[in-house]
Amino acid sequence: MSYNKIPSQINKMGLSLGAYALFHYLASLPEEINPGKTSVGNKFGVTRQTVAKWYKELEGYNIIKCYQKGGLNRLTKYEFTPPKTWVAK
Repeated sequence: MSYNKIPSQINKMGLSLGAYALFHYLASLPEEINPGKTSVGNKFGVTRQTVAKWYKELEGYNIIKCYQKGGLNRLTKYEFTPPKTWVAK
């Protein structure tokens, strides 16, 4: 069994439930795992477009930084930013 320390600040950010769930899911994964939007959508039972919206929301709060390359606006990697740089809305 593993445990993750999640900054309590995340609870005060004003995230949608989906973005909040995505954050916790990503935080539970090893750093080298970068799930695609389709696989995350399958896990949560939502469309790829909904997952893309959640990723954009997390980026908008500066919680994660996404790196994309190639066509079709594909997410290839994300990384968490330091909590002190997060922007509550």
